[in-house]
Amino acid sequence: MKQIYAKAALSRRETDVLRVIGDGKTTSEIAVKLKVSIKTVQEYCARLQQKLDAANRNRLIRIAVLWRADITEIVVKGTRVTRGGDRKSFLAR
Repeated sequence: MKQIYAKAALSRRETDVLRVIGDGKTTSEIAVKLKVSIKTVQEYCARLQQKLDAANRNRLIRIAVLWRADITEIVVKGTRVTRGGDRKSFLAR
């Protein structure tokens, strides 16, 4: 499985946003689903782009889709972010 390395751990909410992006939702749809403002979703996306080193929103969407399809995994300093949003240590593997 391909790994994408993140610069920092993703928060629970960032993981939620990434999951919904991977489901193909727009910014407006994400805001409604997560019951936050569009501005808040945009801020989460900007943080995700920075943490995942995604050059633009299209790259972030690609990462999210591959992650949701279980084609790739997001790795942060010895931990893995699962599709369910849980962090699991490599040592537990």
